[in-house]
Amino acid sequence: LWGVMAGVLSKVDLLREEGRLFEVSPRLDFSAFSLDVRIDRLFRHHPTKWKDLEERRRQAHFLDQDPLAQISSEEMIERYLQEVIFDEEGIVILPRSFYLCTTIEKISKPNIMVAGEICSRSSWARLGLRLQSADDNLTLHGRTFEGYPLCVISSSGAAFKLRKGDSPGQLLLDYDGKIPSFEREMYELVQSGDLELERDGEKLGTKDLRYDSGVELTMDPLIWVYQQGVLEKGRPMEECFQQINLRDFPEGYYLQAGSFFISASAEAVSIPNNFVGHVSEINHSNPCLAIFSTHANAPYIGPKNVFQGKVTFENMMLCHGVLVAGMSQSRLNMFRLNTPLEQVEESRYKGQDQATLSRV
Repeated sequence: LWGVMAGVLSKVDLLREEGRLFEVSPRLDFSAFSLDVRIDRLFRHHPTKWKDLEERRRQAHFLDQDPLAQISSEEMIERYLQEVIFDEEGIVILPRSFYLCTTIEKISKPNIMVAGEICSRSSWARLGLRLQSADDNLTLHGRTFEGYPLCVISSSGAAFKLRKGDSPGQLLLDYDGKIPSFEREMYELVQSGDLELERDGEKLGTKDLRYDSGVELTMDPLIWVYQQGVLEKGRPMEECFQQINLRDFPEGYYLQAGSFFISASAEAVSIPNNFVGHVSEINHSNPCLAIFSTHANAPYIGPKNVFQGKVTFENMMLCHGVLVAGMSQSRLNMFRLNTPLEQVEESRYKGQDQATLSRV
């Protein structure tokens, strides 16, 4: 069985291979192709010790001399980080702030063919939260891992509240690497009707698509621009955002650098059940021409029995710029699931037809 395994592990694989390829304890229920992970401890860089470490890293001429490459996450926490204590009300994470955290879940992957990735859940990404794995032993093939993974938490331009035990992240596992779908295969899937894209109610064919490091997705006219206030789980989000229709601004809608906004693709997407979608982190295939980062927080999109509809994007302006309906939003790619999905719980965002604020 192991010889034929490859790709992202779906819920079928996760249930079957738990205890052999990996273990997570304690854990929540598996979703379609991931497992939610919860925040346990929160840290910031120690004000003086971290500066000393950065100076030592600057003096290291080779990667194997990097002090960070020579210590474990536990040692880094002990030597260079300062714990932030949660109170009952939680902690407000301010725009462009930076923290590290560990998870409640202890993860073990004794098989070197398995790699894990922790990223944001969509509902939390829409608050501006970005969560990423920081443990190379977890994220790289060829290494084993056992422990409470260290992750990076940052804000993409909005203020939000975080509490101990919240589950803003998800763990994805792959066996022998993520298998991408390239241009020819994606066009074949569009021709066969397995990959569906619609714009303005019209189904798109291969001649309607532009492929440039992925199938180009364009911006829907309706966006939500963050104004002020603290975004918080269980509270209405609309009071902190202003909805803008880009069609009301023929010359474009101006936003300053650092502005956070929620948008959607003009295209409704339906991905085959043996794939998971992945969208690019910038709005242009040439990074030098990108004016905003997009969906960097939660880049994965479920297949059609989990999600169908316009893809919501969380965005932060990289520079002052103008938004126009129909401009390039992102690039859609796909990774193959090891085992296709059948009956799974649908996303709460399935069927969304415009930019949708968080429902966390």
